[in-house]
Amino acid sequence: MSNQSSWQQVALKRRLLLLILVIFPTLIATEFMANILPNKGSNPLELIIVLLFGILFGWISVGLWTAVVGFFQLVKNKKKDKDSFLKREKWDIQADTRVAVLMPVYGEKVERVCAGIESIYKSIDEKGKLSIFDFFILSDSDNPDSQVEEEIGWANLCKKINGLGKIFYRIRKVRLKKKSGNIAEFCRRWAAYYKYLIVLDADSLMGAQTILRLVEIMDSNPTIGLVQTVPKAMRASSLFSRIEQFSSHLLGSLFAAGIHYWQLGDGQYWGHNAIIRTEPFMKYCGLPKLSDSLPFGGEILSHDFVESALLRKSGYSVWLAYELEDSYEELPPTLLDELKRDRRWCQGNLQHLRLIFSKGLFIFNRFLFLNGVMAYGSAILWGGFLVLSTIESLIQVLIVPNYFPQGMSLFPSWPVFHADWAALLFMFTLLVLFLPKLLGVLLVVWAKELEKYGGMKNLLKSVLLEILFSTMMAPLKALFHGTFILSALLGKKISWGKQIREGTEFSWKDGLYHFYPVTLTGMTLGIGTYLLNPPSFWWLLPIIFSFLLSIPLAVLSSRISLGSIAKEKGLFRVPVESAPSPVVETLEKALDQKAIYLERRLSLSGFRSAVVDPLVHALHLASIGLSKCKKESMEITSWKKQLIDRSLRHGPDSLSTFEKKALLRDPYSLSLLHKKIWTTDPPIWALWTKDIE
Repeated sequence: MSNQSSWQQVALKRRLLLLILVIFPTLIATEFMANILPNKGSNPLELIIVLLFGILFGWISVGLWTAVVGFFQLVKNKKKDKDSFLKREKWDIQADTRVAVLMPVYGEKVERVCAGIESIYKSIDEKGKLSIFDFFILSDSDNPDSQVEEEIGWANLCKKINGLGKIFYRIRKVRLKKKSGNIAEFCRRWAAYYKYLIVLDADSLMGAQTILRLVEIMDSNPTIGLVQTVPKAMRASSLFSRIEQFSSHLLGSLFAAGIHYWQLGDGQYWGHNAIIRTEPFMKYCGLPKLSDSLPFGGEILSHDFVESALLRKSGYSVWLAYELEDSYEELPPTLLDELKRDRRWCQGNLQHLRLIFSKGLFIFNRFLFLNGVMAYGSAILWGGFLVLSTIESLIQVLIVPNYFPQGMSLFPSWPVFHADWAALLFMFTLLVLFLPKLLGVLLVVWAKELEKYGGMKNLLKSVLLEILFSTMMAPLKALFHGTFILSALLGKKISWGKQIREGTEFSWKDGLYHFYPVTLTGMTLGIGTYLLNPPSFWWLLPIIFSFLLSIPLAVLSSRISLGSIAKEKGLFRVPVESAPSPVVETLEKALDQKAIYLERRLSLSGFRSAVVDPLVHALHLASIGLSKCKKESMEITSWKKQLIDRSLRHGPDSLSTFEKKALLRDPYSLSLLHKKIWTTDPPIWALWTKDIE
């Protein structure tokens, strides 16, 4: 869609339709809810209950209608899509186009980073378009061992695929503003040479056909500022991640198509697997530090939503390329890892409450900010709804009703709770929640992709098990999300550490440590409601069970062995496993040969290898540069000399992380230490080379 005004007119009509589809059923359901309550919503407590129910019902209705229109959009697109600019005839990439592929990393597994770059590199090379692209590994790793391992991995990667001059590695000395600051520094130094930026995460993967199509789209229309792909989950190993991966494949395209239908050119940036027009991004998307402190001030944490809003504010459109395949990411392997990630996102999204009122933003971008807040804030509303509903039921049991609220009368007012109406409303709410899963199954059948999901029998089994699992997990996640909101509002700051992506499990001891408060909450809730109001107990039973089973759910779902058993039985099978694309196959082959990336002359690792191994030592000096160092004070020079002397006497383990980093950044001190180790007595040599078998 090259004409911005045309898609904006279409978008306005569609959003008005969404408003109607959400508001009218919500009003009907809310009225129904009010009539269910004993006093018909006439007192303040019931009025708040009805209000919370209305907000929450409207919230889940947006998801329902997004899935419905996404379903019809995908069915229609198999034939003809009038709106899609992604399926038009092929465009030519302009001769002057240059693209930088960026992979910011922080303490990631070196073999996964290198294998991902290698797979994308080879995929593009096979298409004969490698001259357009340069690749950058942008490291923020603050561990000296990780830094050296990354340098070794990069050098061996370049050697393996002849990538010198095409694949670059840079480590930041000062880690400001985390990932957004990492990319901002690249933009200040090198982005002027590139027309577009393709931003990846360390676990991202994209095939050449998708990448080249993104470049073609950007070249075809200078008003497009960013195109976001829809990454599908891959390489899940634990039971938890395999179930989440299955849900991602079953529902991801469905919701993405629906989101595109409502958003069109007012889309969002998700921080990775996207292409960005460099010039407006550098000009308009600088992120200031907000005044005040957290949760609404400080550095902007969820920067991606903000950057897409700033691009729209500046007149550039942002699109979601839901039709493009061959874009992937990896998922947290356990519930605990997912909750840690959610906590970071929750704190970042809370800042959007302040940014909603920023001057000059489009109305739809303000709605997207609110939507991001509701992704976690809805947990507080659900909690409030359940607490107030329980209080209401207890009042009816423990307090004698006032049958004559208007004074003495021949006709008393009888508080009546319609349990059958409540059951009907509950079933309707479940339909709203689970209909998207049914649509996902219908879409798989219609697209004739049953074999990719293991056949109809295994697909239905997987869906039923996923529904059971997500039903048990939903109260757990909501409880934690609510605590995240409250702790953020209290000003508690959290660290944005490295993400765990694969191969981790946690023990029963760890499960008890992290989830025993949830279990106690479930016991208290169950015993209390059963003794005081048995009918409420049966309504709350799914939540009580979820809390009581939190420890075994979290521990068992983290098991890789259970994930392997499910895979062997054909459960939670997805297309990326049954019919992997060439770029995914290349990644797996590269990971099987991961030792190549970490190949050294001596069998030393990390900081030791940079000091002792001549090849790695020379590589590190080349990486940091051999230019004349800035003048240092006598105190710092003396301090570094003391570090060298101490490490020679007691070995590298006597140095702290900070001290190791100081030596790694100083070519003179590092060279001096290297020389002394190679010319010293055997006992000192043994302290530094004990990694060698």
